[in-house]
Parts: sequence; structure tokens; C-alpha cells
Amino acid sequence: MQLPVIVIDTETTGLMNHAGARVIEMALVLLMPDGSKPFALSTLVKPSDPDDTPWHHGHVRETMAIHGIPREHILLAPTPRRVDDLLDYVYRHVISTYGADWPAELLTWTSWRTEFESEMLSRSFPLVSNWQADTCIWKLARAACRQADLTEPYRPSLKQTARALGLNADRNAHRALPDALLAADVLHALINRDPTTPLEVA
Repeated sequence: MQLPVIVIDTETTGLMNHAGARVIEMALVLLMPDGSKPFALSTLVKPSDPDDTPWHHGHVRETMAIHGIPREHILLAPTPRRVDDLLDYVYRHVISTYGADWPAELLTWTSWRTEFESEMLSRSFPLVSNWQADTCIWKLARAACRQADLTEPYRPSLKQTARALGLNADRNAHRALPDALLAADVLHALINRDPTTPLEVA
């Protein structure tokens, strides 16, 4: 994993295995080698087919309850195409503004669960889908843990990892920007920790 990198997080209407799930909030953070985050962006996203979104289905209600974004706010948000154009502009802006010290083609993106985010982004943002993805932060965290702590398939969580690294995880509110900021801090701490000492996840 090379820094700088763009850290992405999304909130959606469902899990990846639900074919109708769409992004309803998107955030990105630019993480620099020194741990600073000079640029961040967050926006709600209106699904391109809001009338066909199964808002009352069980999995949609459960997902919406986790992040708590009001449906009426989502319906007033910009469309995926407008957000995709904005993010493409932002990507080029970040390179032109902060990219003097690294080759622009090396600017990649990552997230806590890159496989999930890649699938969600491909459903809504064709331009963003062309960005080069980097290593999944969760996989880096899992590789750093003691094997005895990995008894469950999705351990460790973002919060568990942040706490094991001595970071403040209270701001993780299941919204895109706080989660992206926390994931960026976790990534920076993972890169700079002593690799010979296993990460102990409570």
C-alpha cells in the first residue's frame, strides 16, 4: 500500500448480495503519507430509479435503520450521474492540487471493504469505477491480527481495529464521511505499526 491514497466509504439501500442495492451516500478522503487528510468530500445520492427502490422491503429497512439517513433527504439529493461527474472532477482536482510529489497514475483508492465498495460503485458511478483500487484495509487489519482472534469470518470490524490501534472509534456513526475518516486513520496506523507485534482485537 502506497500513500497518498483516496479512502472511500458509501452507505447503501442494502447489502451487496441484493441486486437492487444502490449507493445513497458517498464520501472520500485523501490520506497523505504523514497521516494528514487535506481533502474530503461527502454527498448524498438519489438512486436513479427511486420509484423502483423497494424502500419497504425488510433488508432495505434494516440497512436504512443502521445509517439513519431520512428517505426524504435522499430523494432531494443529486442523481448518480451528477455525483459521478463531480467525483471525476474531484479526482482530477486532487491530482492537480496535491500530486506534485507523486506520479499521478499511482493515485489509487481503497476502503474498509474494497470488494463491497467496488460492486456498489460499479452500479452507480461508471467514471469512478475506472479508478484503480488498492489493497482492502480490512484484509490488512485481518493479516495483522492474532489468529486466535479471527474466529468469526468478518472479524475484525472497523471499530475493533481502531480500538486495538488506540484510535478513537466513537465518531464511527455508520455515515459515509465519519467512516471514511476512521478508515483512513486505521490505514495510516496499520502501515506505521510494528509488524512483528500481532494486533489484539478485543
